[in-house]
Amino acid sequence: MTSELQTEGVRLFSDSFAALLGAIVYKQKLLESGGAERVVMALGSSQAAYDAALGQLATEDFLKRIWGARCDLWSSQADDARHYQEIAGMARHPQHMLEEVPGLRPLRKNAKESFDAAVVAGMGGSSLAPDILADTFGRCDGFRS
Repeated sequence: MTSELQTEGVRLFSDSFAALLGAIVYKQKLLESGGAERVVMALGSSQAAYDAALGQLATEDFLKRIWGARCDLWSSQADDARHYQEIAGMARHPQHMLEEVPGLRPLRKNAKESFDAAVVAGMGGSSLAPDILADTFGRCDGFRS
């Protein structure tokens, strides 16, 4: 049953992610064809600064650089670059997770033999929740972290 739940969960997540990407492509094509109006904001005296910032982002290929895991958008530090590349890489994982299910089976078997309980921690989708909980509560004797 766990195997079925795991496979189904990965499939549903992957399908949802594919639908999201499809909706983005659809909206992009609709906007490019003039079939939909862009959102218009009235920012008053801040409009010029907003327009300039948006223009600069477009000129610097901001979105391509984000998807290319380019840390130089925020920092020139090597440690920051490695961390950002790891995080950015996670955004592409759902597209490939079904391919990984066979490789996850030995992990499942090992976990089943090694543990009798597991805690899944999250906070609004953030993968940082386990880190925050570990920092908050520290290590507990008899438990792996």
